[in-house]
Amino acid sequence: MLEAGCSKSGCGDNPTTYVSGLAGYGHLFMASDGQSLYWTEVTTPPATRDFGHGLIRKCRIPTCDAEPTTVVSGLNTPGPLVVDDDYVYWIDVDATGDVGQIWRAGK
Repeated sequence: MLEAGCSKSGCGDNPTTYVSGLAGYGHLFMASDGQSLYWTEVTTPPATRDFGHGLIRKCRIPTCDAEPTTVVSGLNTPGPLVVDDDYVYWIDVDATGDVGQIWRAGK
């Protein structure tokens, strides 16, 4: 783990790529429950107004020894997420960009 104020390459640790090939349209958000790492992805640029391609994915900690799995798909623009023992919770905005809702799904 990197210490505060350190660059990607420093502070005595050797950071490594954990998951690569993420769809990087919009913001990416992450959360962990101590067993898995969860993150959001949006696979189409927001400017296309082609909504419904957002995902929440997960991978086991400490190594992502298998392909990441999709927890939820078909989201518009998934926002910050949190996890507890049973669920992942996130904010998603409808296709108009005006109405946000908080959702949950089993992990």
